[in-house]
Parts: sequence; structure tokens; C-alpha cells
Amino acid sequence: MLFTVLDAAGIRKSPSTQRIQREAYRFWMIGLLFSAISGSYSLYQLRQQQSRIDKKDGEGAVATKRIEKERSAINLQLLSNLCDLTVPISAIGLTNFDDGFVGLAGTVSSLIGLYTVWKKTA
Repeated sequence: MLFTVLDAAGIRKSPSTQRIQREAYRFWMIGLLFSAISGSYSLYQLRQQQSRIDKKDGEGAVATKRIEKERSAINLQLLSNLCDLTVPISAIGLTNFDDGFVGLAGTVSSLIGLYTVWKKTA
């Protein structure tokens, strides 16, 4: 299906545009929810790993540091997903967030993305 149909006068919106956009928002929301579930499960697994580490030896200290780094990355991703979630749930009508709040949440999510990329290159 096409979102827009060209005609002699210009571009005209397809009647199915709103339905398709609503479905796209719904699938985006589902993807974000699955990502949050995956992140939560990863945090659970990291807690299990950390409880089995012997912190007295050198390998335990290295493993603890690795776990803390992974935990930090997962927490940032969860926060980013939570911020991104405001867009589809508002667009679908599950909540009535103000446009300013949704914009602020999107900005926070973008800044988290920038920080993550910056951190990988630095």
C-alpha cells in the first residue's frame, strides 16, 4: 500500500494512511516493550552472575567491573526505551501526554543515544 498517491494536482493522502500509521505505532510500542523485557531479564542474569563471583581474587574484580559496565549500558537503554515509549502510546491514545512532554522524552532519548555513540568512540 502506498501512503500517498500521486495525481495531476500533486500529492494526495491515501485513505488508509491513518490506519497504517496507527499500526506502525502499535508495532513500535510492542518492539519497545519486548526490548524492555529483554533488558530486565539481562539485568536479572547479571545479578545472578554477580552473586556467584568471588570478589577476593583478581578475576572476580575484573568480572565485577564487566558486570557493572554491562548493567550501566542496559539501564541507559531501558531509560531510552521508556522515553521512546511516550511517542507511540500517546499517538495510539493509550495516554494523554502533552506534546511538550513527548518532545522532552524524545530529546532525552536522543541525548542518551548521542552519549552512547560518543562513549564508544572515545
